[in-house]
Amino acid sequence: MISKQAIISFMVQNGMQDADMQDADMRYADMQDADMRYADMQGADMQDANMRYANMRYANMQDANMQGANMQGADMRGANMRYAYMRYANMQDANMQGANMQGANMQGADMQDADMRYCTGNGREIKTIQTSTWSITYTEDVMAIGCEQHSIEEWFSFNDGQINKMDNQALKWWKVWKPRLLDILKDG
Repeated sequence: MISKQAIISFMVQNGMQDADMQDADMRYADMQDADMRYADMQGADMQDANMRYANMRYANMQDANMQGANMQGADMRGANMRYAYMRYANMQDANMQGANMQGANMQGADMQDADMRYCTGNGREIKTIQTSTWSITYTEDVMAIGCEQHSIEEWFSFNDGQINKMDNQALKWWKVWKPRLLDILKDG
């Protein structure tokens, strides 16, 4: 009988791109550096899996269990992670641009230095605001406005000249939205 890890190792080496892995049992699997672009992993169990530096661009991981998974440095651009269970997952340095985290449970997840520009948040750990000009994605420490991501402290310490250099419409927008954002952040 072929072991689960042998099958996963074969798939990692030969590519998991576009693979149908719905509801698959991949707990504790070593999928470091795997190419999982466009893979359908809806409902898969990837608890405590190693997915460091994996390419998960546009993958469907809706309702997947990724509790405790290591996704450090993973490319999750455009991935669908709606309602995924990612408690205590390591997503340090992950690229989550444009990912959909709506309804995901990310309690205790480590998102230090993750790129969250254009990400749709879950409303708790990652929050999203749509404006007519730029989307805003923020956590308790970091805020991305359009293509710029900085610490919240940095955003509110930028002077007019620094804001103006970001985009020719930035200063006008910032003068309207800065006080609103301060109120939103203050209210939690």
